[in-house]
Amino acid sequence: MYVADQSRPMNEATTSQPPSTPEDLLARPSSCNFKRFNLGCRVLALALMLGITLPVALYRNIPNGWVLDYPQYYMGGTIAIHGEWQDLYPIPKPGSMLNPGHVTESTKRPAYARLAEERHVPESHRFIQLPPVALMLIPNALMPYNVSIVVWIIFCAVCAWGAAWMAGHFYELLIQKESWMSGVITLGIVLLPSTRRSLNSGNFTPIVAFLLSLCIWSLFKRKNVRFATWALIAGLMKYVSVIFGPILVAMRRWKALAWLAGMGIASILISIAIMGTGPFIAFKEIFALTNRPWLDKSNDFYNQAIWSFVFDFVQQNPLPPNVTHAIQALQLFTLAGLFGLMARRKPNDWADPSQVIAATASMICWLLLFSPIYWPHYILYLTPLIGWLVWEARQTILSRVLAIAAIVFISGPYMNVDYGLLSLKHAPLNYYGMWAAVLVMILSVRRLLLKPVPQEAVGIPNK
Repeated sequence: MYVADQSRPMNEATTSQPPSTPEDLLARPSSCNFKRFNLGCRVLALALMLGITLPVALYRNIPNGWVLDYPQYYMGGTIAIHGEWQDLYPIPKPGSMLNPGHVTESTKRPAYARLAEERHVPESHRFIQLPPVALMLIPNALMPYNVSIVVWIIFCAVCAWGAAWMAGHFYELLIQKESWMSGVITLGIVLLPSTRRSLNSGNFTPIVAFLLSLCIWSLFKRKNVRFATWALIAGLMKYVSVIFGPILVAMRRWKALAWLAGMGIASILISIAIMGTGPFIAFKEIFALTNRPWLDKSNDFYNQAIWSFVFDFVQQNPLPPNVTHAIQALQLFTLAGLFGLMARRKPNDWADPSQVIAATASMICWLLLFSPIYWPHYILYLTPLIGWLVWEARQTILSRVLAIAAIVFISGPYMNVDYGLLSLKHAPLNYYGMWAAVLVMILSVRRLLLKPVPQEAVGIPNK
């Protein structure tokens, strides 16, 4: 039953009435075994990921192909194995306007360069992650580079598939029953061009997308330790855990917040005990430089963030101070507004799964829109929300239009980066990632403004 329909509980039996929409036909139990159907869709989705998407991603990451993000991860683990902590981070070039992880914007330190040559690691982006991440990547560096990258891309493919599976699961959570649509959603996400592209870079993105879906599930189920574990790992990889601070405070989930803070402090203390404070001191300088918007269109025009969109009109790098201050003010205003919408909820209101998903969706979009860099593969963070978007499309005509448009933009680009619908060369549709985040945020704000289903209506006892 829909949250928008307050006339009866979500768990009320509906089989006594004939279905009125094609979606209801898919969701209605029948003689067909929809469990087998969903399982078949999930198996087929995994087969497609491993049989089609994976080989393309591997080709684009082998030394003779398009090497991008993975070498920096491998080198982080390599430095950790050899204990060359003083050379973990590159030396930023003076006056550089771009990210020091880029090969043209920094210089490798001696031990880093020597180990990269000894282990035949291609020249690519340099390690600029949090110091504890180097320890997390030690297993990668225990293998030869060419073997390690194959294992890594396989793992990323499975995580992307897991995020798609969770999207279908969220749809069933929202309708409060099993549905054939769950399998259809999972299979559909795997077939999206954006899912395929997310693997090409060898980045953390598929892993973080899967972890975000597990965070949403754990938040709703009140699994504090599990939530803190997933959020911590995702946060170390891509800083995304910052979005959960306002959410946990608004939800009054103090135990989850305490677990997350405690695990974060523990990870830092353990890292310091192993590597000393040197890498953390060096990271302070690196982090200050990575926090600058990527605006060099001659070098890379992929950035989907608001900063890059505004730069297209201003054409000044760095942006003028008044423009920068205006964007920062909009960022804080948006954050305050989202927190206000979440904080007005009573604790029992969070028993409605649509509220939990909407709150997380709004903060993910806020992070993407105002991040200094929003690469196209970060769109994968939005794919676990597609099950919720499909459910929203069943509510009203307005939500249907917004949800369908959001899914269209999440799916882009449909062709390569130079030609075709939603390509990176055709303004303003070249900012398909930004438009996707804007539409998802509008839908999440709309959902947070609506009255949630009472706790008893979703079958969860009061606590």
